Amino acid sequence: MLVLVVQCAMPAQSRRRSPQSANPIGAVTPTADFKGTLKVIDRKEILITTETDQILTFQRTKKTKFFVGKKEVKPEELEIGELVTVEGFKDNVGDMKAENVIQESASKRQ
Repeated sequence: MLVLVVQCAMPAQSRRRSPQSANPIGAVTPTADFKGTLKVIDRKEILITTETDQILTFQRTKKTKFFVGKKEVKPEELEIGELVTVEGFKDNVGDMKAENVIQESASKRQ
């Protein structure tokens, strides 16, 4: 008995990934620290200017926290024009998200 195996030519499936699938929901994205002068803080975003005069825009989320020194504060307690560190990350589509915004303690500014 002779059995022949014939392979059929099948069209290749597309392997393209959408930007959202490049970093699936729930994947851990590393955070980075960005230092600069606080320029704008409102309900949706935070703008800082770095030492190299770059303006960085971060979106606020429900999880964004604000600190003066080690004390957690309300966002309106941060002072415009003061040096801050923003701990943030890029989301699936490349937008910068702020996790923590930290201003030096008030005693150090005097």
